Amino acid sequence: RQFPTLGVGFAHVIATRLKLGIKSRQLLPENSMTRKVVATDKDQLRESRYLPADAKLPATVLIFGNEVAFITTRKENSVILVASGDIAVTLRTTFEMLWAGAKKAEQGNLELYKVT
Repeated sequence: RQFPTLGVGFAHVIATRLKLGIKSRQLLPENSMTRKVVATDKDQLRESRYLPADAKLPATVLIFGNEVAFITTRKENSVILVASGDIAVTLRTTFEMLWAGAKKAEQGNLELYKVT
């Protein structure tokens, strides 16, 4: 699905990141669905950590350089891009603080999650 404001599908953004060899980190609430996501971390050049299971994160936040993208794909299918060094630093600091206290996610065995 494409985001009209960007003209680029979210899957394309991820594919480009992988092609360029750019690693990423993510924070997720711990549950059965996110454990399946974490199982693919190595292939996705990603490291994950868990927040408490009751953490509510319905939007994705991408921080890159002096820009921050807020992406919602569940209901609104919206993208808000903010070009602000101050906002990027604030959110990056918040992320790092959460990251430091988050539980390290074990990648587990992807075979456990394959549907046959």
